[in-house]
Amino acid sequence: MNILQIGCNNCEDDVFVFFQENEKDVNEIVLVDAIPECVDIARKKYDFTSKAKFENLAITPLDIGPNKTLTLYKEQDNPISDLTSVNRDFIIEQRSEFGPPPELVSFETQIASLNSVFERYPETTHLFIDIEGLDVVTLFSLENKYYEKLNLLVFEFIHTDGFKSCGGPKLQAFLNYLSSFGFKHFTTHNFNLIASK
Repeated sequence: MNILQIGCNNCEDDVFVFFQENEKDVNEIVLVDAIPECVDIARKKYDFTSKAKFENLAITPLDIGPNKTLTLYKEQDNPISDLTSVNRDFIIEQRSEFGPPPELVSFETQIASLNSVFERYPETTHLFIDIEGLDVVTLFSLENKYYEKLNLLVFEFIHTDGFKSCGGPKLQAFLNYLSSFGFKHFTTHNFNLIASK
């Protein structure tokens, strides 16, 4: 089993538990995050294994070439914010539900398409992805040959059809698309949809 987690944040998640429970069956786990501090935390969290690799990248739906960067926004008072976006308003709208809007800071990060990451890790069998509302559009861009090797796909679906809107036509179209690659079992857990063959 080869695991790719995109959007690992602080690694306090189901992927870390899954890895610990299945480490003997895992050949490799690749942890990707756009925030450099999160990649540093991932290195410390997984320092007990030689099976982990780390990438400081923001994943985009389209390949716009090598060595490109992107400006992202995160909360000033939370260096490992679980809410990072290219859209300042997206963060403000999310956080304003719980109080005054946060102060934001911008930072530059290297970008890569999902396909270019899969080119580096073509044996990926388990994909976990949480990229703040861009999950499904990015997953639609993944080449068919990579879906054929995937046995498990876990993605955040809450914003698939708009802000805090899920279960609409985009999500249904994506689930139909996954079915064409042999995914038969679909369940939800919190804001994640779990698809397996």
